[in-house]
Amino acid sequence: SGAPGDGNAALADALRRELTKNGIPVADASGSAYKVLGRVAMGQPKDGKQSIQIDWTVQTAAGKSLGTVTQKNDVPQGSLDGQWGRTADAAAAAAAQGILKLIPGAGR
Repeated sequence: SGAPGDGNAALADALRRELTKNGIPVADASGSAYKVLGRVAMGQPKDGKQSIQIDWTVQTAAGKSLGTVTQKNDVPQGSLDGQWGRTADAAAAAAAQGILKLIPGAGR
């Protein structure tokens, strides 16, 4: 949530692909063993740049937090106001590695 442009959908789709590629079955149903919640915060533009922070929180189905993977970067001002494309893919690929470490038994 919170991403400008098509970021919410693009990040969700990209993360689904990355987790599936890494052997984690992904379901949209509420009966899944784990949930990954993504929250995007964009900073105020300054000198043609804008900060972005993405927090990916992994929870059990019961809502217990297993941890959060945080990504921070500066991007050109307004560059994420439209389509995220490869930016979403890159963010998801990097986040997936940390997310896998939070899910018991994943990646083993």
